[in-house]
Parts: sequence; C-alpha cells; structure tokens
Amino acid sequence: DTAAVAEGCVACLRLLARAPAARLPSLGRAAEAWLQASLAAGALSPEMGQECLTLTRVAELEGSRPLQNLAWRFLKLLCLDAACDAAVSRAAVELAAQAAAAALVAAFGAPMSGQPDFLQGSAGEALNVAKFHVGNLMRLERDAVALKISFPLHAVVLSLVPVFKALQLALERWAAMPLQQGMCNTDLTRTLENASTAGVLMTGALTCLGV
Repeated sequence: DTAAVAEGCVACLRLLARAPAARLPSLGRAAEAWLQASLAAGALSPEMGQECLTLTRVAELEGSRPLQNLAWRFLKLLCLDAACDAAVSRAAVELAAQAAAAALVAAFGAPMSGQPDFLQGSAGEALNVAKFHVGNLMRLERDAVALKISFPLHAVVLSLVPVFKALQLALERWAAMPLQQGMCNTDLTRTLENASTAGVLMTGALTCLGV
C-alpha cells in the first residue's frame, strides 16, 4: 500500500522535527528506510516534502550538525527524485542559500538578523558550515530534475545580498586599519603586489559595487 508507506515516512519525519527526545539513531535509520521505500514505490506526497523542509529548518535553527546532516540527506534524496514537486526543490535551494549566507556573514564577523546562536563561534567553524551548505546548493542545482526547468535564481541572489554587504564592511575595516594604527599606506601597496590577494580583493570590491 503506497499510502501506508508515505504515511510511515511522514510520521518518522514529524517525530524527528518535533520530538527531540525521540532523535535516536534508530529513528533516523527508520525514517531513511521509509523515505527510500516511498521513492521506490512512487509514493511521494505533498506532506512528505513539507515535513522534509520542516525538519531541515529545525536543524538549521538548532545548529545540530548530526541533525543537519540527516535532514539535508533526506531533503536531497527527495529533491533528486524525478517525481519531486518543483516547489519543494525551489524551497530547498533557497534554504541552502540562506544557510550558506548566514554562515558566511558570521565568518566575516558581521551580525545578521535571525542568525543562529551556533554561528557566533569561530570563523573557521562558520566557514565549514558555509562549505556544507554551498555543497548542498550545488548538488541540488546540478541534479534536481525539477530545477532544470525552474531555478529560483532571483531568490538565491537575494539570499546572498547580506554576504556581499558583510564583505564590503570587512574590506572597509581592513582598508582603514593602517590609518587607525598610524601605519604607512605602503602596507596596502605591498599587499596588492601579491597577484592572488589583489585578485580576491578586486573581485570582492566589484561584487559589492554590483549589489
């Protein structure tokens, strides 16, 4: 019964999202088994997509890496299926872009409205989180069937605007450091003599001007 398979998957996803005490490894394995069975049986339902998205949003808000890994694995499994609803795939891409932006802003040290507490730590950890979400975004863009027809480029670009602004502020702070410390501007000249560094700074500056 395909309906029963779909209902079993939805029930597991709801438990993972709404009952933290129930998040045992066995429940994660059960949810994945139900999801795989649903995909194999062609038993995708609108509730399944919404519950996958809800679980992923909960994982992002809580900042739990194990739950993030699990939730994004489920969401990508769903979105990479040819029968996945386009709205779910677009929402997943937007969520990945927003999560990557929050992590990158945290890495630059600029506060962002709604930024999870777990991103207030080291820049290195924030960059690792950003790398994870950029990987999710790229995988969805490359392999999600529904996105071949309708990719939410505008929404993704809007999600990344805070990153461009944070980069602009970081560049301004960095450029002002020699003057604040009474240092000679030749420090900047020496820095720009390095082709790689100059290229990164120029790219960042042009990106900021284009926003």
